[in-house]
Amino acid sequence: MVKETGIISSGNHPKLILSGEKTMTRRTSGLDKVNAAPDKWIAVRRDQMIGIPLDTFIFHNKEDRMGDGESIRELIKCPYGQVGDRLWVRETWAYAPWQDDLPPRELSEESGLLAYKACPEDINYCLAGKWRPSIFMPRWASRITLEITEVRVERVQEITNGDARWEVNLWVWVISFKVVK
Repeated sequence: MVKETGIISSGNHPKLILSGEKTMTRRTSGLDKVNAAPDKWIAVRRDQMIGIPLDTFIFHNKEDRMGDGESIRELIKCPYGQVGDRLWVRETWAYAPWQDDLPPRELSEESGLLAYKACPEDINYCLAGKWRPSIFMPRWASRITLEITEVRVERVQEITNGDARWEVNLWVWVISFKVVK
């Protein structure tokens, strides 16, 4: 069964997704336990372990002595899903100005125009009301749906030179996708 999850995308990222320039995202959500001390953990490839679900990754503690009968490991499920699941993009959005006073839960798809802050060239942009944060975007207002094509974990500093480097070398989910809507 395909799972759908909302995912926040900020700035010009929605536009980059639509143009095909952005085909993956990196997130730390759900990795808090291993990121409390990221250098103490190693990730094990899922295909090396029988019976582990496709959306779950195994982290072994480097201090584990593996022969003493007790294994120090964490099984962490990717909160965004697995290959084939879908992500609907939440972005900064606006609705018809005459409905600015209504909360998002009282708006509906049929009752007004939608604009997206990442696309100022859209005709609705200049007609839109107040900008609403992406966290409050309802599912029906999302214009971008992504299908997950790959999920893996890596350390931030394993990212290519073209990507930014961080001081702390955290573990991140790397989610590759293709646009389906």
